[in-house]
Amino acid sequence: MGSTAVPGLVSKPILDVAVGLAPKATEEAVVASLESAGYEFRGDKGDDGGLLFILTDAPNHRLAHLHAVRYSDNRWQRYVAFRDLLRAQPNVRRAYAELKRSLAARHRLDRGSYTDAKAAFIEQAVKDQEQ
Repeated sequence: MGSTAVPGLVSKPILDVAVGLAPKATEEAVVASLESAGYEFRGDKGDDGGLLFILTDAPNHRLAHLHAVRYSDNRWQRYVAFRDLLRAQPNVRRAYAELKRSLAARHRLDRGSYTDAKAAFIEQAVKDQEQ
């Protein structure tokens, strides 16, 4: 669902994956299953990312961020809508790439600020597409 899912878009070498959970899936079962597969549970980020898991292959070297959210809920819909928008609209893809480059330079050592700073662009782009 992240930049690596959009051909031609600049991205960090970390996969961002969304997993759609079945209605009856429990947090405990999801955490147990993914932890047994090597993912580290980082908590429930609610509407900002669902159940967050990190996959690493060495200290401070991430391979993947996995966001487990209810299939078809609002968060799932926004992930898919933004990915599809970036794939279909070169102008939005270019603007997002420029934003990512400038934020990466400004927040080189602060992943949280980098991510937070992209949120307004993402929300506005999805909102504009829905109109």
